Formats: sequence, C-alpha cells, structure tokens
Amino acid sequence: MRSKKKYIALAMVIAIIAIAIYAYKEYNRKTKDINSIAAAVNTTAAMLTKEYAADENLANKKYLGKIILVNGTINEIQNLQDTAITILLGDSLQTSKVSCTISNNNLAATKNYKLGQIVSIKGICTGYLMDVELNNCVVEK
Repeated sequence: MRSKKKYIALAMVIAIIAIAIYAYKEYNRKTKDINSIAAAVNTTAAMLTKEYAADENLANKKYLGKIILVNGTINEIQNLQDTAITILLGDSLQTSKVSCTISNNNLAATKNYKLGQIVSIKGICTGYLMDVELNNCVVEK
C-alpha cells in the first residue's frame, strides 16, 4: 500500500514539473517575425472587408491564421502610448476597415506615415470583429 502512494506522489510531482515547464515556455514564447515570410494572399483593404461582410465563415476559411498582404489607404493611426500602433486601412465611407496592429519591433518604421497615404501591410489575419483584424504586422516597402 505504501509503495502505491509513493508512485502516485511521484506521478503528481512529474506532472506538476511538466506543467510548469510548459507554462514557462508559453510565457516566454516570441512572436513570429514575418518580415522574411512570404504572404499567402495578396489583396486590397476594400476586397478583404467586402469578403468578410458578405460571408464571414467563408472568409475565415480563406484568410484566418494566414499571413496576408493588404494594400490600402491609411484612414486612421491609433498610437497607444508608443507601445502599440494600429493603422486602419480602408475608405472613410466604409463602416468596416482593416485594423493592422504593428509589431513592437517595427514601430519606428510607422512614425512618418500620414492619413491618406497608400501602404502595403503584411500581417496575420485573426478574424473579424467590427473590422478585419491583422496582428503582428509589418509595413512593406
């Protein structure tokens, strides 16, 4: 009986250590650097928002989780205390835009952009809320 308790205690200790290692690795995981990765899809902000507005499920199958390159006009730049910049691409007449959250290591490149400027932004599509969301974005030259 006593040896059975030892095995159970040992198994619990091993499980706790394994969970701790996994949590540590996830906490310290770095985001993908998509500068060197080719985009799976190249589209415009107008087409992307139109596809999501027409059929979100179909658009998710096509874009969700993929690196896409979006060309469009800067409609708004949101600077959140110099720690994150979000650029909204799209026509001011559209209710839905493409929201591009610029990755931390690419913030300096966005300081000179102006409203109305046409840019190409590459990012990972994470879905559709009020806008089409792209994360970990970089501005293409």
